[in-house]
Amino acid sequence: STYGPVGLSPLERERRLALGDYVRLSASGALAGLVKTLVFLPVSNVKVRMQTNPDLGGGRFLAAVAEIAQKEPAANFYRALDVACLYAIVFGVLSFGIKEFLTRELVIAMPGLNELLAIVLASA
Repeated sequence: STYGPVGLSPLERERRLALGDYVRLSASGALAGLVKTLVFLPVSNVKVRMQTNPDLGGGRFLAAVAEIAQKEPAANFYRALDVACLYAIVFGVLSFGIKEFLTRELVIAMPGLNELLAIVLASA
C-alpha cells in the first residue's frame, strides 16, 4: 500500500522517501501519460477533425475513422504527436511525482491532517 501496511497491526509511520523514489514516481507518471497519449491520440485527432469538419464520416465516429484511413496516410492519426508526448511527459512528472511529494510532506508536517485533504491540497 502507498500509505503503509494494511491489516490489523498498529499503524507505522513510513520512512521519508528519497530523491530517487520521487524520480521513479515521476518517471512512472511520465510513462503512464506517454502510453495514454499513444493509445488515445488517434481518437482525439478524429474527434477534432469531426468538430472542424461536420461532414466527415457523416457525423459518425467510426465512419470518420474509415474515411480518414481510406483517403489519408495512417500517420495522420498521429498528428501533433510531438506536442502531445511532450505535454504527457511534463504533466506526468508534475502530477504524479510532485503531487506525491507534496502530499507526503503535508501529512508529515501536519500529523492531524486528513490524507484526502492533503491530496486535494497537493493537487491544487
